[in-house]
Amino acid sequence: MIDLIKVRKKLKSKKPTFLRQDGHKLHLPQKWVRPRGIHNKMRLKLKGHRVRPSTGFRSPKKVRNTLSSGLFPIMIQTKKSLDLLNTKTQAAILSSTVGKKKKLEILEYAISKNIIIYNIKDPKSVIEKIKQEVQNRKKQTISTQEKKKISKEESLKKAQQKQQEQDTKEPPQEQKQEDIKLEKEALEKQHVHEHAPRIEQQQVSSKIAKKDNVRSKIPAGGDRSSQKQWH
Repeated sequence: MIDLIKVRKKLKSKKPTFLRQDGHKLHLPQKWVRPRGIHNKMRLKLKGHRVRPSTGFRSPKKVRNTLSSGLFPIMIQTKKSLDLLNTKTQAAILSSTVGKKKKLEILEYAISKNIIIYNIKDPKSVIEKIKQEVQNRKKQTISTQEKKKISKEESLKKAQQKQQEQDTKEPPQEQKQEDIKLEKEALEKQHVHEHAPRIEQQQVSSKIAKKDNVRSKIPAGGDRSSQKQWH
């Protein structure tokens, strides 16, 4: 196994970076894209052009997809996966999606079982950091709760003071209504309304009255102006 790992190191040291054709000229992303086209020199593997990936650059089959120690990496997300792990051929790697609470449990369990986690160098220092963060968060929550309580008490005190001030300054509504009635009565007594002077009707002469009566009367034959004259 160790000899095959050394061979893999030599192969990987000579392996070039496979890039897209003319990617640097056209300002395209530097990643591998298979060349296409009938007259494409890179596709035809001609001299003076970039190398294409082939089987010659591959690592030996027994050591393929292994770590530098020769162990196969296995992702761990729970405690149970540590029990199922074969330490002789497999290596534990803690996933990045695991939360802090679960991470603490997994690391402590791994230390008790003497299991190495390859993507964490010092598990003890990581455990101490997580514990400190949890304590700081608890302190922050306690401080925020205390601040809320203090603010509530202050707001209640202010509200009570305002009510007391209003009670001392402003009389009740019933007393207000009585005061308004008394003011109205006093104003009515001071300013008595004077009746408007009566206009005396002028006596109409007897001659004009007679004429009006005559005009108002309709003749016995009816109103001649309304009758149509037929020829």
